[in-house]
Amino acid sequence: PSDAGTSLAIAPHEMRWPLQRDPEFLEGFEVQLLDRGDVKSPVEVKEPAWPEVFGKTPEISDRPRSQLADWLVSPKNPLTARVWVNRVWQWHFGKGLVATPGDFGAEGEPPTHPELLDWLASELMDSGWSTKHLHRLILQSSTYRQSSHFQKLSASIDPENHALWRWYPKRLEAEAIRDSILSVSHRLDLESGGPSVSSDVNRRSVYLRQKRDNLPHQQSLFDGANAVTSCSKRSVSTVALQPLWLLNGKLVQQAAESLAQRAGQTSEPVAELFERIMGRRASAEEMQVSKAFVESAGLRSLAASLLNSNEFLYIP
Repeated sequence: PSDAGTSLAIAPHEMRWPLQRDPEFLEGFEVQLLDRGDVKSPVEVKEPAWPEVFGKTPEISDRPRSQLADWLVSPKNPLTARVWVNRVWQWHFGKGLVATPGDFGAEGEPPTHPELLDWLASELMDSGWSTKHLHRLILQSSTYRQSSHFQKLSASIDPENHALWRWYPKRLEAEAIRDSILSVSHRLDLESGGPSVSSDVNRRSVYLRQKRDNLPHQQSLFDGANAVTSCSKRSVSTVALQPLWLLNGKLVQQAAESLAQRAGQTSEPVAELFERIMGRRASAEEMQVSKAFVESAGLRSLAASLLNSNEFLYIP
């Protein structure tokens, strides 16, 4: 609804052809097959049907979308829950229980822990499909809280870490890197909703405009999805352009300047930068080295250096 309390005929999308959403309009709307996609060359009216890839075709009801949704989340169809669980697990650990998240078929990898995958899928369904419940189970587990310290004996038994005996440090995603830089420098705009914006606006990265031929710069640098092909798992590369952007990019330089100005107003600016950027107190050695660095290069350079550190960019 609009501010005046009236219903909008179309959703407020920033598109060339806004999507219709008025129920009365949609009720009488007919979907037509177009000759070579030409809107001026309709061929025939198409009725809802059941995707043949899903197997045996049931009778189509008068609410085909609801029928499909009910089938997808039916307890008799656990595949949806297993795929869902695997994506959430991959999000937290960097690798799913099934290493091929986009392929659970014969060509994909088998699950490393099939019983765990099935149990989590059951938990998801039994909780009313609560992803928050799933997150809590994973984050509160001893597996998620494993140290990243290397253990020679464990490595000799399980060098690929299939048993999850250690945590692998995981780099933040492209969007999270940008949002974290804006957040620690007190420049992140937390407004919710509205149309997409350009990368020059300090909104959260989820609101950045995605153009296939002109993606946000940091998204391309840090292995973001390319908006052209389906991306079930992002790669993680390390290239020279990444630290160059983190040292010289406009976003980072503005954040470093803002951090330096705020820290300079405190009695212990170096300690303030560490607590603000790293979320912890600096050690005595770090304080000594950082103060010497500030004397020669300034607070802004120290702030930029901390924003470039692995401790800031990775979940250790």
